[in-house]
Amino acid sequence: MGADAPNTAVCYAFALEEGSGENHPMETERRISLMEIIASIVMVSVLTSLVVPWVITARRRSKFTSCAAHLSSLYKMTEIYSSQVSRRLDFRQLRGKKLWTWLVETEPPILQGDEAQFFSCPVKGTWQSGRMDYLGPSRKVNNLVDGDPVACDEESNHSWDGSEGGNVLLKSGAVVEDKAELWKRCIKEKECVP
Repeated sequence: MGADAPNTAVCYAFALEEGSGENHPMETERRISLMEIIASIVMVSVLTSLVVPWVITARRRSKFTSCAAHLSSLYKMTEIYSSQVSRRLDFRQLRGKKLWTWLVETEPPILQGDEAQFFSCPVKGTWQSGRMDYLGPSRKVNNLVDGDPVACDEESNHSWDGSEGGNVLLKSGAVVEDKAELWKRCIKEKECVP
């Protein structure tokens, strides 16, 4: 035998298959134990229990953001329309929800069909035609200053009992998500009305 004979013996291990008399390379089977299966299931369930609440919270936060965007868009639409055709209608004289609904009553309407989904709070649920989820100002917008509320969510938009507050649109055009004072003041003191 040559110099590589010992290496060849190390590289090729043969086992005698029972009853056949043939030599085959050794095959080792790796089996998964019951403990490994249980550990994998536990790991997946722990990761799922950590990720699912985060995903639910993220979806809810995105709906709050969409709600704020709806309020802001409605206000911007009224501002733009009023500045372009101020002779026809001064929206600033309108109060309550009428401030928003006139967007579909103008000729031609500013919002049509599915665009009217801006009237709906995404946190509350899916949009339904004819539903208006935002309250409007109790006073003429002309009489308000930049920090005064122009509109806010209805009491049941973000939770059935109003405990989660809501968004408040200020005259400056900013939307504030409020869970305490400002939103509650708008509802209780009727600064925003239907």
